[in-house]
Order: sequence, then C-alpha cells, then structure tokens
Amino acid sequence: ADGLLGAWRQPWQAAVSAVDGVARAWQGELSLPQRFIAANRAALHGIGEFESALENSSAVVEAVRPVTLDALLRFGGAGSEEAYVGRDGWLFYRPDVDALLQPPANLEVTASALAAFAADLAERGIRLVFVPTPGKASIHPEKIAQDSGDAPLMPVGWDGFAGLLADAWKNEAATRGLSDQPAPVVIDPSMALRQQAVASAEPQYLLNDSHWSPAGMELVAAAVARELGGEGNAAEPSATKEIEAVGDTARMLELPEGSPVVQKQRVLTRPVEDAAPDRRSPVLLLGDSYTNIYSAEDLGWGTQAGLAERISHRLGAPVDRLSRNDAGALEARRMLAAEAARNPAWLAGKDVLVWQLALR
Repeated sequence: ADGLLGAWRQPWQAAVSAVDGVARAWQGELSLPQRFIAANRAALHGIGEFESALENSSAVVEAVRPVTLDALLRFGGAGSEEAYVGRDGWLFYRPDVDALLQPPANLEVTASALAAFAADLAERGIRLVFVPTPGKASIHPEKIAQDSGDAPLMPVGWDGFAGLLADAWKNEAATRGLSDQPAPVVIDPSMALRQQAVASAEPQYLLNDSHWSPAGMELVAAAVARELGGEGNAAEPSATKEIEAVGDTARMLELPEGSPVVQKQRVLTRPVEDAAPDRRSPVLLLGDSYTNIYSAEDLGWGTQAGLAERISHRLGAPVDRLSRNDAGALEARRMLAAEAARNPAWLAGKDVLVWQLALR
C-alpha cells in the first residue's frame, strides 16, 4: 500500500502545483491577453511536470493521466501542447493560434514563390486561383480573446499580401514573357467569413475541430464558383444529412470519455450526388484537410459534401481534386508534380488550378 501511495504522490503534487500556477497567472495584474499567455505557459509547464512524474511512476498511476489532464484543461482554463481552451467549450488547435502570435513572416518571399508557381502554371496555359484559408482563431477571436471587434484576426502584414503578389507577378511575367497571361487571383475569405460570423451569429468553424463549419465552407465554395464564372445551381439541394462527431482537436487530447471538453457536435451537411472528382475536368482543386473535411470518411464528418463537391454544385459541372491532409505548400506542389509526371496529359487538360492552403 505504501508503494502504491508513493507512486501516486509525485504526480498528485505536480497536478496540484500546475493548477495553482495557472490560478496565480490569471490573478495577476497583466492585461487579459498577457494573462492568457501566462496561464497557458503555466499549464504547459504543469502538464510537462505531471507527465514527467508519471513516467517515473508505476503503470497503475499511468491510468490517471487522461483524468488529470482533463482537470487541468477544464479548471485551469488555459491549454495543452495540442490545444488552447477558449470560451463556451471551444477548442483551438495550438499551431493556428501560435501563428497569429509570431513575428511577421517575410511575405515578400512568399509572394515571389507564389508568383513563380503561377508562372510555371501559366506556361502550361493554366490560371492560378489561390485560396488562403484562415484558422479558427482568425474568424472567431471572440472565443479566445476580448474586444475582438468585427474584423478577422490575421497574421501581421497579411492585409498587404495581395499587393505584394501583384508586384511579384508583374516582375515574373515580364521576365518569362507571360505579360499576356492572366495574373493569379487571390480569394481571401477572411473578411467575408468574419462578417458572416458576426451578422449571422452562426459558427463558421467547428466547436472542437480545427476546420470550418459547413456554413463557412459554403461561403468559400460560392466565392470560388463566382471567380470561375459559374453561378449555376446556386440554390441548395433539398437533401441534407445530419452528422454528429467529435472534432480532431478534442480527439488528439486523448481525454477520458465523458469529459465536457470532448463533446459531440451536430452539423447539417449538403451531400452532392454524382460529384466525384472527374479527372477530365478542366478545373483542378489542390487542397489540404480543409478540402477533405466533409469528403473524407476518416475525418469523421461525412462524405460527398466537401469543398470540391460544393464548388462542383455551384458551377453545375464536375471538378477534379488532388488533396491531402496536413499538406503544406511544399508538399502540395510535390504532390502536383508527382501526379503530372505520372500522367502529363492529365495536367495538360487543366485550365484552372484552385489552390486551397491553410494559413499556419
């Protein structure tokens, strides 16, 4: 018995110390955002100490890790290595939030790289439509910060990116003799998503998942369809499907079943029959998990109702899709290059490449 109690003692002391550290951070005299960051750091430190203590304890004590982590998240009110806990049960994927707190990136380099990619496509007769996809904290800052206002919370300097890309394209096009080709287009849905969130009071992102809600995705699908010159079938199909699931951010925390942090959410999706990707379509959607959500069964939110299907419905014509979860900019381009190398005629049949890419 003494051995068992001794095994429990160190993790218990670490857990109590962690909650106390978070409480002290919240009670400080700093501003609310500074207190939030301080509390999160305290929680991360406490969770690290707790897990280190567990590693030095018995296998019996290892079983209490999910319960204690659950308590730290619920009552500490900060976050873990994977997520921040926001208001009203909202969870935020940590990299999405941290991206907003980082020093500004060198967006001129990013714009130059994107212009070069657009030029590569233009040499093949393909127009680029770029769809940078904001994270949940950008569109719903009210769930994690105070006095967020009506504007989205975006990375520093991002509001000037479209202008940087226009300048970079002019230089690239002049160098390569592509001045007669259409410039790449940026569809930045951030402001529209934030305005829709404020005006409708309807979530544009999922409660404890890192991705957009069906309503947020539909707004982007409509914007892409308009850019491609299609408004056909703009009316919604009559069929809807209710999906109930736990989001990816909640699942990665591995909390005990029944934790209020891990709650199911119901959404209404709008599946599109006979909208499977068509390799012969002149429109190619290159995307990541934001494209796959509501399309890929393994993500847990149903099928046939994702971004490709909704764009197809709006256009009244099929689209092709090349997508992969967690595909950053470099991986997306490798994926496209590999597919084109396997079948050069496939890429030669494309007129437009719509590139959806998460901002993180």
